[in-house]
Amino acid sequence: MSTSLRQVSPEPIQLIINDDSDDTNSEGNQDQPSNETISSSTSNHNSPFHQHMPHIQSVEIIEATILRDAKTGSKHTTYTLLITSTKGQSLKLHKRYNDFVQLSQSLRAQYPQSKIQIPKLPPKTLMPGANFQVKFLERRRKGLEYFINSVLLNKVFHGSRAIARFIEEDEVVE
Repeated sequence: MSTSLRQVSPEPIQLIINDDSDDTNSEGNQDQPSNETISSSTSNHNSPFHQHMPHIQSVEIIEATILRDAKTGSKHTTYTLLITSTKGQSLKLHKRYNDFVQLSQSLRAQYPQSKIQIPKLPPKTLMPGANFQVKFLERRRKGLEYFINSVLLNKVFHGSRAIARFIEEDEVVE
């Protein structure tokens, strides 16, 4: 008996922001205002993302770039995400690892009943300088890509303000 596998593309989702004035979750708890306050650009449906890319088809992390601060000499890595809509439009975002951490924490707080659907992020390294090695960066890029696909393409998180903030607030790369 032979088994055949067929790859099925994820069903596109529409990002809709819940603008409820009562921010209670399924357990009836109030969300913490400081964690859920968003700018007016992310809370209305006239934002650039909502106008141009309401249906997400795919998300890729296409690049990891190590940047050095000219003044302090400190380094950090920025990941370039390419989000593609079902209409072929694309959006590039630049995010640091901590942006993914914040998104994960916000989603876990906003959707406590769905924590199992939020994958763990790739771990940090304890070895100095290891976070800038090619092998580490590639492993982290793959882990972050899995995480971001799991949350952006998951219907459970439609309307998440945390996702809207993540998409709307782009890291400036100089």
